[in-house]
Amino acid sequence: MPKSSPAGSTDPEPEVASGAAAAHAAEVARYYDANTRRFLAVGPRRGSASIHRELWGPGVASRVEAVAFVDRLLVDEIRSRVPGAHSVLDLGCGVGGTAYHLATSLPEIDVTGVTISRLQLRLAAEGAEARGLGGRCRFLSGDFGASDVGSGFDAAVGVESLAHAARPSDFFAGAARALAPGGLLLVVDDFLTRPRDELLAAQRGAVDDFRAGWRVPSVDTVEVAISAAAEEGFDAVEARDLSGFVRTGRPRDRLIGLLAPAFRVAGLRRIPFFGNMIGGDALRRGLRCGFVAYRLLVFELARSRPVGTHRAEARPRSLP
Repeated sequence: MPKSSPAGSTDPEPEVASGAAAAHAAEVARYYDANTRRFLAVGPRRGSASIHRELWGPGVASRVEAVAFVDRLLVDEIRSRVPGAHSVLDLGCGVGGTAYHLATSLPEIDVTGVTISRLQLRLAAEGAEARGLGGRCRFLSGDFGASDVGSGFDAAVGVESLAHAARPSDFFAGAARALAPGGLLLVVDDFLTRPRDELLAAQRGAVDDFRAGWRVPSVDTVEVAISAAAEEGFDAVEARDLSGFVRTGRPRDRLIGLLAPAFRVAGLRRIPFFGNMIGGDALRRGLRCGFVAYRLLVFELARSRPVGTHRAEARPRSLP
């Protein structure tokens, strides 16, 4: 079991870093407090607790299965790579969907989730109780890059959360503090396929819209993520491209594509509702044109290598 702070589902104030990082964390919290109920409303079914990407992988025949595809990948990775795991940390847990899936599929583990959004914190805790998982899923309020969420976890997952960090190093530093030596870190997120400066002007504009609209300043290349992770003692083990499983031509996507340019011209990017539309359209264009990819990265925390020792040669298998 990890060493952790007192159990509970609410904190008076989310624990965040200071300065610019704190300002960014507060902006992410406002974004999710404003948008989470809408995300759930357009989910695959009433009562769904997953707000991450739908992946139409092999054997997937419905939206319910598509939204669970990422969670099934995480279960498979934890089961195969850390067969004796008892504790998992969900960095940026949203309303608890991934935590519930992990706890249900891996009955031997306890899951701790951390979210910056007070609304998500409340919904996650309520959902755990409603599913009979209150004793095995607990949720904390805070910035995953700055909060004390405990230590000694066997594995950690971050589904579409690295991108929200003020800097990639903040995310990996938080994960390194929380994991036991040799611990597993699974990251599923959007990555640039080339450095921003090497993209065409229109593509750079789309990246800027995506970063600002969705509050994801750490969307960058896989190489940037690997370098930041190595500085915190992580070895990159594998990188898997999941982009081919993302559907980008849904009726909703096409409607947003028609509306987003007007919202952008009107300067509405910083308003959470409109920012989500603008950022989502930019992401769709990035995925369709190939300058953004949706990937699973697998890391292991070194058992003895001192934190801060960078190994430039570290490259995962399957990285193009």
